[in-house]
Amino acid sequence: GTLDQGCPGGDDHDTEVEQRFYAQALAAYQAGLDRIDDGGISSAEAGALHAGLASLYRSRVLAANGAINSDYTTLMVEAAGAALDALPEGDIRRQELTQWQADGLRQLLADAQARGDWSLVAALLVTPAHVLQQAWDPNVDRAQIRREDLRIGSRGGIDPHDPVGLEELDH
Repeated sequence: GTLDQGCPGGDDHDTEVEQRFYAQALAAYQAGLDRIDDGGISSAEAGALHAGLASLYRSRVLAANGAINSDYTTLMVEAAGAALDALPEGDIRRQELTQWQADGLRQLLADAQARGDWSLVAALLVTPAHVLQQAWDPNVDRAQIRREDLRIGSRGGIDPHDPVGLEELDH
């Protein structure tokens, strides 16, 4: 996702102050992340910016009416992944970010499965296996995903002959 997406899905419940705070925080993170391209910040600093951005998106995943906003969930998962890619292995934020990423993927997988969007399920399953192991819901119908993936065919998704396929998630 891009940072200039504003308020995905609309947030009519936000007050003007909340919307202004969100916009300012988003702009501040964007300014910091723009420095990555210039080589003006270290990998650890970039990781911290992505972690802050993931937290900002996470604060908007749950709408006022209790519904999950999948746009913010997607943005949170992407930002958490970028943070994990940049933060050093020993960073104390890694466990929390990994949990956010796994929770977000679990929600996105469940939502896509409920809607019968098997191409999205297949696309989400391209995620690295160690993340999927944490996100995988044991109630997901693996056989249905396999059938739909074979139907999708060359449009991408799981390779049924790939040894790092769904069987790995059963453990």
